[in-house]
Amino acid sequence: MKSPKYSDGTLGVIAGVVSACFFASYLVLNRYIFKRFEVDAVGYALVFNALGGLYAGASLLRPPAMRKVRGALTDWRGMAVLCLAGFIGMLLLVVGQRYTSSIHASLLVTTSIVLTMYFSGLLLHEHVTRRQQYWVAVLFAGIYLAVVGVKSFEFQPGDAVILVAVVFFGLGNVLSRRLMRRHGAGVVPDVRLLLVGLLTAILYIGFVRSIDLFSVVGLWTALAALCYYLTMKTFAVAVHHINANHAIVIVNAQIVPASLAGVLLLGEHYTWEKLIGSAVVLTSIYYISWRARA
Repeated sequence: MKSPKYSDGTLGVIAGVVSACFFASYLVLNRYIFKRFEVDAVGYALVFNALGGLYAGASLLRPPAMRKVRGALTDWRGMAVLCLAGFIGMLLLVVGQRYTSSIHASLLVTTSIVLTMYFSGLLLHEHVTRRQQYWVAVLFAGIYLAVVGVKSFEFQPGDAVILVAVVFFGLGNVLSRRLMRRHGAGVVPDVRLLLVGLLTAILYIGFVRSIDLFSVVGLWTALAALCYYLTMKTFAVAVHHINANHAIVIVNAQIVPASLAGVLLLGEHYTWEKLIGSAVVLTSIYYISWRARA
């Protein structure tokens, strides 16, 4: 029997769903590690990113990929800024998870779509429609309802850290798009992860210099970093088969598995406010990324 053939749209949706699951997985794993083990947040964040870079580096060892890497590195200024934005963003995200729940983290990272939209207007001169601006306001209303709440104030210190991180995610997304137009979507994300990984490894060796973290959470960290790397790879596959706006909508559905895992596996508190707020956030992302550009 012949194997079934799937359309680009179907493959893109499947890749997007898989990416959303990996996304939720590394958010939940990071929070699990912080809850179960006494580890330094900055040290763990450095190791997490270093391992993500290791996975990316391994994928670039093939000769065709090496040629593309050399081409991307000729644009060293752009890659350096992208690396710095990625480093700061991921460092803040992981450190922020030390001080907030995985449910809050999964909700707050969705706001990177707003920063991406505005940085696109600033750097790529893309037009932001009035309809998109309306749905941005709705999105933040949903975030407020889900994270802060109505009857009880649930905003946590890590939430503020993650909100700063998403600024750098938005900038990094736009810089990546600019570089991918020149060097291809297959190599730029891996080069970014590799450079960030090298930088974090140097910082860990230079300033932390401890092997205790590896003995305590080494395998868990490796698993979380693998999920992070696979999030990036499957998202790139989704973008290849369907356009980036549609892929963003699907991947940000990570709110659903992250919330379920947070409640069932980590015992995190869940309220009707989070449920309604999450639905508002997902609807807003749909109209900002998909319908607003239709």
